[in-house]
Amino acid sequence: MLTDRNYDHAIDLLQNRFGSKDLLINVHMTKLLNLCPVKKSHDVTALRQLYDECEVHIRSLQSLGVASEAYGSLLCPVLLQMIPDNIALQYSRHRETRNEWKVSEVMEFLQKEILSRERTMQLIKSVKIQSAKQNNTVLLQTVRACAEGPAGRRSIRCLLDGGSQRRFISENTVRDLKLPVIKQETVILHTFGSAAPVTAKRNTVKVTLKNVWQKGQKIEIEALETPQVCTAVMKIPELSIGGDYYWRIVSGRAERITDALVAVESIFGWSVQGPVKMSIVADAACLLKAFWEIESLGITMKQTENPEEEEALLQFEKTTHYKDGRYKVELPWRPDKPELPDDYRTAKKRFEGLKRQLQSDLVLRHRYNEQGIVEDIAEEDSFPTAVKYYMPHHTVFWEDKVTPKLRVVFDASSHDIGSPSLNHCLLTGPNLNPDLLSILINFRLHAIAFTADIKKAFLQISLAEKDRDAVRFLWLAALLHEDRGETPRVLRMMRVVFVVSPSPFLLAATVRKHLKKYETQLSEVVKIIKESLYVDDFISSASDVEKAFSITANAKQVMSTASMDLCKWTTNSPELKEKWKITTTEPETETPGAILKVLGLEWRTETDDFVFDLTALLDAVAKRENTKRRVLKLSAHIFDPIDFLTPFVVHVKCLFQEMWIQGLGWDEDLAQEWQKWCSELPQIHHIVIPRWYGVKSEYKHNAQQLHVSSAEEDVPAKSGVNGRLGNNLLKPLNMELRQVHLFTDSMIVQWIRSPAHKWKQFVSNRVSEIQSLIDPAMWSHCKSKVNPADLPTRGQTLVNLKESELCSSDQSETEPVLDLLKYSKLKKVLRVTAWIKRFVHNASSRSRRGGESTAEEMFEAEKYWTKVTQVSSFNPEISLFKAGKSLNSDSKIRDLKPFLDADELLCVGGRLQQSNFSYREKHPWIVPSKGRYCKLLVQYNHEVTMHSGLRDTLVRIRNRQWILQGRQLVKTILSKCTVCKRFKAKPTQQDMAPLPRDRITETPPFKVTGVDFADCSITEEGYKALASALRSNPSHLIELDLTGNDPGQSGVKELNDLLQDPNCQLKTLRFLGPAADEACQYVNGIVGKNPLLLRELNLSKRELGDTRVNQIAALLQDKHCQLNTLK
Repeated sequence: MLTDRNYDHAIDLLQNRFGSKDLLINVHMTKLLNLCPVKKSHDVTALRQLYDECEVHIRSLQSLGVASEAYGSLLCPVLLQMIPDNIALQYSRHRETRNEWKVSEVMEFLQKEILSRERTMQLIKSVKIQSAKQNNTVLLQTVRACAEGPAGRRSIRCLLDGGSQRRFISENTVRDLKLPVIKQETVILHTFGSAAPVTAKRNTVKVTLKNVWQKGQKIEIEALETPQVCTAVMKIPELSIGGDYYWRIVSGRAERITDALVAVESIFGWSVQGPVKMSIVADAACLLKAFWEIESLGITMKQTENPEEEEALLQFEKTTHYKDGRYKVELPWRPDKPELPDDYRTAKKRFEGLKRQLQSDLVLRHRYNEQGIVEDIAEEDSFPTAVKYYMPHHTVFWEDKVTPKLRVVFDASSHDIGSPSLNHCLLTGPNLNPDLLSILINFRLHAIAFTADIKKAFLQISLAEKDRDAVRFLWLAALLHEDRGETPRVLRMMRVVFVVSPSPFLLAATVRKHLKKYETQLSEVVKIIKESLYVDDFISSASDVEKAFSITANAKQVMSTASMDLCKWTTNSPELKEKWKITTTEPETETPGAILKVLGLEWRTETDDFVFDLTALLDAVAKRENTKRRVLKLSAHIFDPIDFLTPFVVHVKCLFQEMWIQGLGWDEDLAQEWQKWCSELPQIHHIVIPRWYGVKSEYKHNAQQLHVSSAEEDVPAKSGVNGRLGNNLLKPLNMELRQVHLFTDSMIVQWIRSPAHKWKQFVSNRVSEIQSLIDPAMWSHCKSKVNPADLPTRGQTLVNLKESELCSSDQSETEPVLDLLKYSKLKKVLRVTAWIKRFVHNASSRSRRGGESTAEEMFEAEKYWTKVTQVSSFNPEISLFKAGKSLNSDSKIRDLKPFLDADELLCVGGRLQQSNFSYREKHPWIVPSKGRYCKLLVQYNHEVTMHSGLRDTLVRIRNRQWILQGRQLVKTILSKCTVCKRFKAKPTQQDMAPLPRDRITETPPFKVTGVDFADCSITEEGYKALASALRSNPSHLIELDLTGNDPGQSGVKELNDLLQDPNCQLKTLRFLGPAADEACQYVNGIVGKNPLLLRELNLSKRELGDTRVNQIAALLQDKHCQLNTLK
């Protein structure tokens, strides 16, 4: 116990324990070496806190006798690691590397850097413009100065008006600073556009103005007191300085920023004056941050618990009540909320400009009043301790496709400078809405899709009486033409207002609380509503019409008990629409082919697909303002929550990165790459994504597979994203998944499948995360060329994206199980397939199959390959049949009247249903003419028919399959059959000799004549008659055939006389067959006597002896012999 007697001893004990110099030095050095780093250079508050903390410890060490030079080499590198990289880089550029580290030098640099950033933060503020009719404005020459008076000092904005003769100061500034009145003057005011001057009495006050940062520069000004210096420009000036003091404040130094924008130096700092283009843009830092953040949904890390969210939930559970078919809630106030001032004056200023717009829709107030949404305020009804806040509002013409109307939009974030707004005093609450990606996945899960929304959802929740004064607003007291300057009427909301920051939380929490009542009775419907209701939009799908009708009817009934009406029902099913018309659930009237908004996506119900309408973006691009600022702004117009257009949009990010590296200014013109990207934008209308991806959970016997592909680097730094993405895709699927495969083109699969402790710490942490989310056995590797997720990495044009097979076709596997090019026989393909199917069956079932392949297994293999070929060629037709729709007019199989059988195989329709043929003969499977399987099928049937012709082969094929353009295909394959070629080959024939000249030379008729007497058994009398006839016209005879005749001596003599005639033209003489030796002697004589004409002599089949051969040899040696041919 501390008393007067032991006080000195207590001091000694404290000195001994806590007054040790070494201990104090150790504490200060430890804190210096363990400072909290600042990662963001725009976080000026954190930088200032870091600097102040360093300064405290350095000064404390100095007071303990430790100079900063003693630990400079240790502390300076640590400090540079604690500040952002760009600031550290700037210091390194200015520091001389040869000098030793000095703590004072680093601290001085930080002080200047932080002071500069603090000044910038005071000058630059984000503003929100409610409406602007023009996109240009003129910056007035204004400066910020510190005004001093008897009541203190305050920062004011001064307008330097070189065209004014006097100075004016606002009454508010005079009243706040209690400026002394020097005198009272009567002034004549000439305002712009006025017909006559205005005379008024004004007080003249004296005020001292000082520089905000350099207090030494100051000036005393006498100004006239006025209620308002000027109308509301960007920032209302509180002091107007005329031309008499203008050049005492302005130094005359000016710097030209652009051709029209000039910076002018004054004793209070620099001011900017001139015209600039006004941009209604969000905070550039926030927009740029969002530009580089991950755009895909469901792959962010789980956020830590927020105490404020838990407090909001706790307040909601305690204060929410259900009464008269409606829920009543209280606003979740912050426990440490600041005092909310009365902002009636601000709300009234903004209300003055809305009178004429509100006059056109006075019915809105009366309708709200009748529905119990608003009420007039009686002061006796207000709670004494209630918070009073007036919400400014403006009108918006909401041009909906169905019901265009004028709507009032409130502003709960409005506040005066230095005062909080209503939203600042309220807890936002947790986000209780389901994940956007989960809703869209379930929306695409089934064939029948339907949407609705809650009619005026927020206005269906009552607000507690004690919180209604916080949502006051001003309204017209009377009609505008009757308005005589009356005070606006004060109203207050009785329901939850959408613009209040916790309103989404209150709506979601109320719906969840209401659904708990029906968890036992309608558990399935309650589950669907929880997973499909996003704020006030109900979006879901079902496998068939009956189930969809049951869900919509029950959902409407459940929500109606909370006074929430589900309306504007839309669907892609005409049958479901008819069922709605019969009941009270009326579908929303819509134009055929209309496009509906579904969570930002544009859904075309008639064709059941997603389209992209970027009309606003195209209009903005047409303005041809190609600057870096515009690239950032226009890229934000594309809303693509499922990343359909990421391969195309990634070009913008790459372009923006290149511009950043090149150091281009925000308003500099860009290169041709941006113009090329903009030129492709009109093609975005051709990108059409089917809404339903065809997975049917009702087929329990089919093992459905979900494949997730992702392109990453060979380092698993981002591979955890893959695991989180796959995990988030599996959660919302309302179906039983027996097996899941995830594919990646990265080489990290081996890391994932191995124990995490085997790798280094960096890799081990990420591998552990992946293994905790998804079974490592589910991961497989695929090639980049077949990975659809690799398209965003490479980037694609819109034309290539539309025609890309990776995006348009089903990529269920990276490679086929069997490569048909390795097989030449269909029978072997079917047998191998049957064995693979048997292996799969034996591996997954207790009943095992054995023995040879059965006919049933071969038939299943045939069905498998038929389905593979049909899916590869007729996938659009199959999808239409599954959706219950008819084929398009340009379909290749439309004329075959196709349909899907029980095995989901396309079959020929036809008119043979009543015939005695088998089912397969009546309805053969449709097979495309292209592909390896079809060729093997034709070859197999051709061999089975013993290499019969075209007709037999085609008939046998059509007993089971119908090949498109089958006749041409069979004809082509049969023409290449080697067996058929060998048996149909013809023997080789001798080429015929050239035709004689006499047969090809143009002559008169009967110019050349030949007589054939072969085997006529001509007698001696006949020879005489022949010789007599030939002498009558011997000049035309050139050929004489006496084959098989024995002319004898008399006949030869007659011929001899004939040939001796000078007019004889005989060139060919044939003597085939037996003859006497005398005849041969006469022949030799004939030839010898007429050697000039005879060209051919045929003595075939004669038995010539030596004598006759010698005679013929002698003939040939005769120089007059003209024989060309001797047989």
